[in-house]
Amino acid sequence: MSKKIKISIKDIEKLEFFINEDANKNDYFSLKDLMEVDYDQVSNFIKQELESKREEYIKQIKEEIYNNESRNIINEFKNSNEYRELYELKIKFSSLENSLKDKMTIEFSNKLKDIELEKEKQIGKLNLEKVQEISLKEKEFQNKYESLIKQKDEEIAELKRQRKGSSTKQMGENFEDWIENEIRNHFNSNQYISIQKATETKYGQKPDFIFIINSNNNIQKIIIEAKTQGETGDTKNKSHYYKLDNDRKNNDGVYSILVTELEPELEFTIQKVNEYENMFMVRPEYLNVLLDILSIISLKEMQINDEFKNKQMNFEERSKIFQDFNDLKSSILDTYIKNIESKVNEIIKESEKILSSGQKIKDHANVIIDTHLSHIRSKIEKFNIESKIKKIEKLENSN
Repeated sequence: MSKKIKISIKDIEKLEFFINEDANKNDYFSLKDLMEVDYDQVSNFIKQELESKREEYIKQIKEEIYNNESRNIINEFKNSNEYRELYELKIKFSSLENSLKDKMTIEFSNKLKDIELEKEKQIGKLNLEKVQEISLKEKEFQNKYESLIKQKDEEIAELKRQRKGSSTKQMGENFEDWIENEIRNHFNSNQYISIQKATETKYGQKPDFIFIINSNNNIQKIIIEAKTQGETGDTKNKSHYYKLDNDRKNNDGVYSILVTELEPELEFTIQKVNEYENMFMVRPEYLNVLLDILSIISLKEMQINDEFKNKQMNFEERSKIFQDFNDLKSSILDTYIKNIESKVNEIIKESEKILSSGQKIKDHANVIIDTHLSHIRSKIEKFNIESKIKKIEKLENSN
């Protein structure tokens, strides 16, 4: 049996309704009932809508009135005398501002020019004072230098007179003592180096010194012969080469060195004597430089021999490594010593031309020597058997 269901409005615009009681199939409701039941709700809805529209309309009218009034006020102000006076005042102020900027720019530029002129004037004054001061110092230095040179020339002349009065044997012994002291002082802290005077005569002759390099009972010797003026008369350096080479062979030396004051007119520091194997000629003050180079090479060669003992290598591999090392050694003993000789001679010549800077240039020559020696030491120390073995193995594998 069907029955009539009570309903109420949820949203009149969307035609949505609430069912206010349980309903079954075939139950029904009547929209007519809504006129009686929800009249107040519909009335409230209409009131709310009207109120909302009213507020929007009022707001719109207010905005239009405000905008119209604002435009009218602005237009009235622009047409007023007050506005015209303010506008004219703005133009005058802008013109005055630009005028002041131009004036300040010109004044600043003129002031800057005045400052630059004053600055140049002061610099010129200071430069003149500085030039005069330097000139006085140069003159003072030159006078002192010339006085010192004169004093040293007198001392040298006195030494020459004393040397002429001494026996030639005494002169030679003094020169040898000086060389021995220089070597001992220079290599004093080097555990691998020793120097001894030759005492044993072999085949009727003996050198002056034997310079010994000893590393793990691996020994290399450098035979040294010292020659000074007066001791040998007017003989030439080359007249001593043959004996020196024999001394090297008789004493199992690897290198030989002639430390010489002979032929002072020859300008050299260190020279390789190409006519004989591993022979060098050196001025006394550069002896330790040459000994440094040769001892670095010898110690590296000994190190390579020690490493060979601990590595399984065939004859071909050993030969290849020794060849590489000998090439490096030849490059150093030929090229670098020539470079030292060339550069030092150039600088020493310049030092004789430039009186005021002579000492500074000679010091620079010593720096070049030290630099080359450092470079030689670096090249020798970087020579590594491991890298050579790997290179050989790589070549063999590629073949």
